[in-house]
Amino acid sequence: MKKVFFALVIVSFLVSLMACDNLPTTPDIQLSGKDANFILGDSIQEMTGDGQCIIRGTLENIGEATGYNVRIVFTAYNESEEEDVTAIGILPGEIPVGVSTNFNAVFYDIHDWDLLSEPTYEITWKSL
Repeated sequence: MKKVFFALVIVSFLVSLMACDNLPTTPDIQLSGKDANFILGDSIQEMTGDGQCIIRGTLENIGEATGYNVRIVFTAYNESEEEDVTAIGILPGEIPVGVSTNFNAVFYDIHDWDLLSEPTYEITWKSL
């Protein structure tokens, strides 16, 4: 009886594995084969209402496809803490070709621009 039960469990497991082969593994997104390309437009270094360093600016899609999951990461050296710090601006949604969109990137717990080196940046995205 145990052998029959064990055999049924194994058969059920194998059938469930075969059924999983038909499940989609990626979201239903049609890729164009073209690429988005983002550049930094105007930007300004300011202070937030609670006194933290913030970079406000725009990113523009100058590529040939819509971009999504767009992120800009600023890195600067904090002289008082002797370490690199980052500020991240995330742009939700899809950004079509030719469109500029605003971002805010905050250096949390940094309250003086004079303590930071000139920030460098990297922009990353995915294309539709």
